[in-house]
Amino acid sequence: MAKTKTEAVQQPVTAHDDTWTVGRNYLVLTPTHYYVGRLIRITATELVFHDCAWIPDTGRWHACFESGQFAEVEPWPTELILPRFECKGAGWPHPLPRAVK
Repeated sequence: MAKTKTEAVQQPVTAHDDTWTVGRNYLVLTPTHYYVGRLIRITATELVFHDCAWIPDTGRWHACFESGQFAEVEPWPTELILPRFECKGAGWPHPLPRAVK
């Protein structure tokens, strides 16, 4: 039986592809916002993150990557689903921030 378009889109792609790896922490850049979180699922059109935070202000970019500290942090209360085609990601080797700053 053929899958509907919705079923096909919701199917996980893999736990790893050439760009993204499930279980890894990322600092994600979208056209309008920054987020940090752990990638838990990849679909054909979406990336799903857990333990996320919206980062309104990174502070100095180099300092943020070196120290793992942001100028402002707003923890995300639920899983965050982002459109895959709008995301650029950088691996985040630091603990994920969970407190408001």
